[in-house]
Amino acid sequence: MKSIIFRNIFFILALSAIAGFASCHSSDEPEKPGDEKRGRRTVLVYMLANNNLGSSFFDADDLREMLVGVENGALGDGGRLLVFHEPADGSAPVLKEVCAGGIVELKVYPAETCGVEAGTMSTVLDDMKAEAPALSYGLVLWSHATGWIEDGIADDGSRADANAPAPLSFGASGREKMNITTMARVLAGRGLDFLYFDCCYMMGIESLYELRKVAPVMAGSPTELPSAGMPYDKTLPFFFAEGAADLEGAARATFDHYNALSGTARMCTMSVVRTAALPRLAAATKAIYEGSRAGMPTDGFTPQRYSAVSLERCNYFDFAQYVRHLAAGSPDKLAEFESALSEVVQYEDATPYLWGVVALTHHSGLSTYILPGYSSASDRGYNTLAWWADVASTLQH
Repeated sequence: MKSIIFRNIFFILALSAIAGFASCHSSDEPEKPGDEKRGRRTVLVYMLANNNLGSSFFDADDLREMLVGVENGALGDGGRLLVFHEPADGSAPVLKEVCAGGIVELKVYPAETCGVEAGTMSTVLDDMKAEAPALSYGLVLWSHATGWIEDGIADDGSRADANAPAPLSFGASGREKMNITTMARVLAGRGLDFLYFDCCYMMGIESLYELRKVAPVMAGSPTELPSAGMPYDKTLPFFFAEGAADLEGAARATFDHYNALSGTARMCTMSVVRTAALPRLAAATKAIYEGSRAGMPTDGFTPQRYSAVSLERCNYFDFAQYVRHLAAGSPDKLAEFESALSEVVQYEDATPYLWGVVALTHHSGLSTYILPGYSSASDRGYNTLAWWADVASTLQH
């Protein structure tokens, strides 16, 4: 999840649509024969703020940043920025468009709409294409998240129990959340050109492998992300770059923003991956796992934690450090792993510490869960993941 640690809460005025401003685009533009009015690129920010992020006004902060960026020309020629906003005050979710003149409401959804349900996400993606058809589409996921953990809504028609623990997986719509397996199913075949996670813990090998068919390039953080998330006024121009969207530029801008801070505020990890090479990385990892035993290595191995919690409670460790340790006696297998890893991870960077507490001496840009033992695979649904079926299940008992 986006953390609210060390963040002073500032109360700001909510952004409102300009009265009578019905569209971001002039209705007087002449139509050309056969012109379908398809823009160059539409980016949707899927903002689930019905949680403490919204009650602390981080959504309002980011909407303000988006407006500043758009007013400074971030959309370029033919770019459109939409936001599905589920607020914390219990009001109905709204599909909005951020324009140079203000923020426009395109569609209001029923008040009972739950943003982490598969049907809702599917509907919003359909609405994005109907309201802002384009040659290219990108999706930014904004909310809490804990990556691979499978304890969210099990199917389209079910709801999590009201007494369930704090939100995990992706999103927090009240106390409900979406499993990564559900997300993969909803986003598959949508024609997305990129996926950017403005939330925590999503750059894990398990999550990325589950989503490998969703988009060719993905970016985000393998660790916790500060509550303010990415600075949209600085990153938006990269999403709307000429040609392909520049996700590395957006990730670098986010990292540089936090790396320039001091003390505990200097906290950020970012990475960008190409999903086409994930099957090769999976095969290389499987070859190493087949000769290794499940469980935390006990031969002097000190794993790089990606969370500021105890080793026993940690669900995220540096992926490459773990695999390299297992492959120490297999140079050929390790060489193939390193080659595949370099093909997947296009960019990665990390500050020296997480919250000034956990030293980041290893950072490959990808996290992984190290099973306590083979019998632990059913915990929190790890054995429902494609990574388990294709790779981790080959670890020896």
